[in-house]
Amino acid sequence: AWWHFEGRRYQIKRMVACPGLPPEEVTMEGVTYDEIAPGCYDPAARIADMELNHVEAGLCFPNYPRFCGQLFSEIEDRTLGRLCIEAYNDWMI
Repeated sequence: AWWHFEGRRYQIKRMVACPGLPPEEVTMEGVTYDEIAPGCYDPAARIADMELNHVEAGLCFPNYPRFCGQLFSEIEDRTLGRLCIEAYNDWMI
C-alpha cells in the first residue's frame, strides 16, 4: 500500500498497522492492504480491538505526514505547505 505525495511514494510499514501481531513481527517491512488488520480501517473492528485491551478512547494520528505534519513543510510551494500544516493541526486539535 502506497501514499503518493509531491512525486514521491511512501509505503505503509508493518509497524504502523500491527494490532494483534507478536512483537517479533512488528517490523519496518512494507505491507499491503490485504495484510493490514481490520482494526486499522474498520471502525467496528477497531472498537473490538480496543475493548480486548481495555482501551476506552484513542486518537489516530496519520503517519505519512510525520509528527505535526512535518512532511508538508518540505514541499516546494511554501504557502501550500504552511496551509497543509495548519489544516492538519487544526484537524488534530
